[in-house]
Amino acid sequence: MKESRHYNGCHTTTNHRGIIFKSLSKASRDFVTFTSHIDKPALDMGCAFGVATLPVLQKHKHIVACDLSKEHLRVLRENTPENLLCYLQTQVGCFPQDFQFKENSIGAIHCSHLLHFLTGDELMAGLEKFKVWLCETGKLFINVGTPSLPFLGHFQEEYLKRKHWVKWPGEMDEKDIKQYVTPEYIEWIGAEAMYSFCHPLDKETLSRALTESGFQIDEIYRYTLEDNGDLRKFKGENAHLSAVAH
Repeated sequence: MKESRHYNGCHTTTNHRGIIFKSLSKASRDFVTFTSHIDKPALDMGCAFGVATLPVLQKHKHIVACDLSKEHLRVLRENTPENLLCYLQTQVGCFPQDFQFKENSIGAIHCSHLLHFLTGDELMAGLEKFKVWLCETGKLFINVGTPSLPFLGHFQEEYLKRKHWVKWPGEMDEKDIKQYVTPEYIEWIGAEAMYSFCHPLDKETLSRALTESGFQIDEIYRYTLEDNGDLRKFKGENAHLSAVAH
């Protein structure tokens, strides 16, 4: 079993999915607040160690926490106070193919730093599932990385070129990652957390995907991670994207 390495403001995943942030973005905080007013379970897809799940449990709200890693979910359950375990359901699997919920059964969905590990086809399949699962008054809260992340090196220039002729210009295979991701970042994050595919998204591409999946966008905006130190150096300013949709 791989162990998570801790840094200032984050720690690594145990399943080659980069790093987990210890602080919540505005969209994630808005998700937690929104769950106060729902009467159906919330869903945290790609929950990792549960940084957004635990505050929902503190509100005595039911939430389904899903992740690719059994280890992440084990830690989440261990960190959940015993009196709140009755509100927590966990499911392990690979999104979108391994998950299915009833139509209109979910009151709010949190999907943070997951979509940029999906291909374009997987992204659309996942968003379409989200739309079916959400109840009429439910909302989707998203955080993703963009092509302007400093550790992606000169990929943003390549991204802009691809936009003229590729539907999903941000798809980066293993060859792209070796070409564009800075060696300093790979050394810093470590081999156990580094991935072989990623798919950064800009506003236009994410907006199109949401709209084509049947969502109406409430807001979409770039933001800066609230953590400092080396993380800020690699993650940059306004290099992440949040969206809220219904």
